[in-house]
Amino acid sequence: MSWRPRSSRRFDAFVCAALGALALASPSVARAEAPTPGFPEPVVQWGVQKGDTCDDVARSLYGDARHAPLVQRYNRVGCAKGQALPEGLTLVMPATPTKISDATLRSMRPDVEARAPGGAWSSAASGQPLTSSTSVHTLQQGRADIQFIDRTRVFMAPNTLVVIYGTASQTQVSKTPPPAVEVQEGEVKAGLAALRGGAVEVAVAGGGRVSAASRDAVVQRKGTRTTVSVFDGKADVSSGGKTVAVPTNHGTRFVGSAPPSPPRPLPPPPAWNGGGADAVTLALGGEGLLTAGWRSVPGAAAYRVELARDEAMSDLVAREEVGADVLRFRAEKLPAGTYFLAVRAIDGDEYLGVASRRSVAVVEGRVVGATGALEGDALVTSAYATLTLAPRPDVEVAIDDGPFAPLGEASFELARRAPKHLRLRRRGTTSALDVEVRAAPARATLHVDGADSRAAEVHVALEGLAGVDVAQRIAPELRVTRGGAQEKTPLVLSASGEATVPLAMAKRGPVALVVVDRQGRALGAWEGEVGVTEPADGSPSTTGSPPRLGTTAPLLVQTTPADVAPWVPVAPTAVVLGASFGVADADAGAVGHAHASGSVGPLGVELGLRTNATGDESAADTSAWGGVRYAVLDRADGSLAWGPAFRVAFPMTSTAAPVRLEPGLAFAGLRGSVGWLVDGGARLRASDGDGRAFVPDVAAFVLGGLTYDLATWARGSALLDGHWLSDSPPAGGSVRGGFTLGLELGTGLFGAASARVSPWSDGEGHLTFGLAAGVRAP
Repeated sequence: MSWRPRSSRRFDAFVCAALGALALASPSVARAEAPTPGFPEPVVQWGVQKGDTCDDVARSLYGDARHAPLVQRYNRVGCAKGQALPEGLTLVMPATPTKISDATLRSMRPDVEARAPGGAWSSAASGQPLTSSTSVHTLQQGRADIQFIDRTRVFMAPNTLVVIYGTASQTQVSKTPPPAVEVQEGEVKAGLAALRGGAVEVAVAGGGRVSAASRDAVVQRKGTRTTVSVFDGKADVSSGGKTVAVPTNHGTRFVGSAPPSPPRPLPPPPAWNGGGADAVTLALGGEGLLTAGWRSVPGAAAYRVELARDEAMSDLVAREEVGADVLRFRAEKLPAGTYFLAVRAIDGDEYLGVASRRSVAVVEGRVVGATGALEGDALVTSAYATLTLAPRPDVEVAIDDGPFAPLGEASFELARRAPKHLRLRRRGTTSALDVEVRAAPARATLHVDGADSRAAEVHVALEGLAGVDVAQRIAPELRVTRGGAQEKTPLVLSASGEATVPLAMAKRGPVALVVVDRQGRALGAWEGEVGVTEPADGSPSTTGSPPRLGTTAPLLVQTTPADVAPWVPVAPTAVVLGASFGVADADAGAVGHAHASGSVGPLGVELGLRTNATGDESAADTSAWGGVRYAVLDRADGSLAWGPAFRVAFPMTSTAAPVRLEPGLAFAGLRGSVGWLVDGGARLRASDGDGRAFVPDVAAFVLGGLTYDLATWARGSALLDGHWLSDSPPAGGSVRGGFTLGLELGTGLFGAASARVSPWSDGEGHLTFGLAAGVRAP
């Protein structure tokens, strides 16, 4: 803002003419001149001399008295013809004659309409310019803030209708300053933010007028009655030819054009329940809860509650009027920031009372690594969460009974510090917000299946994991203590928070199980005995069933060199009868077989019979088999077993194959529902014999298979077999092999079905099917 010294009119006219010539000579420079800070355009100061009128100022500054109304753009003065301005007054004037909007609409909520002179109502928008005679209407949910170019502000309540009166565009001259607005219905609050003091002029439909030298004066019109309440400064209220001066915290009213009533005191401010003027609350995840209560005011018919983002209560978040029986306010989902709360009593004559004010600091908090929620003044989350608080220089924090410290960037890992309370308060105050921390730890439930067997399973279920990063924040571990030793197994939980761990026991004994977190805190425990009780005489226990490995009735292929049946190190106690059917080249045939086996400790014995009832006579092989096997290793839980086997085949007819010897080695194991086996060995021709069935001198074989328990009574299997057959006389060798799928159903009494495919058809056949039934020990 430039400053113009007091001087003679001749000097002023000379300066004005020089400025005009400079503007004509350098129009681009004039257009580039930036607005004076705080104003929408460049302005200058003008000193008023004795006897100066608005016309004199316009002629001196702009060279034409027609611009006299510009004196009233930023100055609340009268410009009647010949009326002298106050000597020594410093005027704020536009640097050049311009036309700009008289006011701007700042809408708090979108439920606001505006109507230009002669136009129709339409939705208003924030920042919309308002010219003289424009009407503004706030609807049921609307509020508006009108800011004039002289920085006077008028605040409109819901259901209010006002008409804007211009200042810069005011064409008529008047003996008194023009009003800013005319209130036709509703409520406005006059706020002053002018360069110098002064008053906000508010006209009332019907002839009344309020001149408020105040930052907080409320004019309310209902029907023909107008009520004026002054909470700051003073106001002159005129109606019916009478004017009354209303001081701070007083009010008056008039009906129609009747004179105003004598000023009377306004209802006193309500007293807050607990705490002081500065409070603090916590916003978790950007959503804070603000509550406040107050004591009743005698004679109150209602209360008005306002919540704003600024101390002037112009940027309103909420505004409500409630009955006299309501003495508490609650606002939810507030973002972090500072809020200002005001509550006023309204008496039976509808006078608005003096406000009780309180500022509330809403501190931003976040829960990391888990879910969390505020339940009243309690923070409910997992013990494995981390609570972070955003820094605020006007807030202090204390943990439990510790000292208060300024709230910088704060982070509390609840599992390590385990606070019971967090206390927050405004700096310089003694009243604090006590936030109870309810940090629930995860809990583990343990259950042991098959505790009376050699292969038990520990089932673990964890609760209290909502939103928790289990692997990083809990890292659960199962610790098994037995026989004086401890084993540690990390737990990998399913999506439902469960895990299963095998627990093998060679003989029955005490076991202690505990699930701990990464810091060694116990989450759950189980103690008891697991395993099979051994008889006192040392004989094998009959309590419980050992794990069953492999299959009991495997498929027997038709070709003599490749009819190796898979076996496991521990011979099952079973009797099986079966048959297989296959196609070799263009011929079809069937093979019958019977098999019996059993074991005493690690030693197993087996007997078998293979017969050709139909098919190619040259391939007929009716032979008896006998053999033994020994389990060098047989873990009680069935996880691993291995051992050698030796079998011998004897011809039962003159056309059968000669004597054969079959040494081999077997490996097998079981983990949960899945089993595996690998067999390897060779079949050696021990004599020439007279048999016509083709038998190579040496036949090496490798078998590999998997089993899967579909249920306790149903086991599926898959087997891949490969064979190398030497020719006679030796001339290299040939390869055979196939793939078999099988299914066994039943427990003690069972049946089996299987099918094998092979790319070779000269012996095994492309397709072979088998059926069997038998009895076995459980």
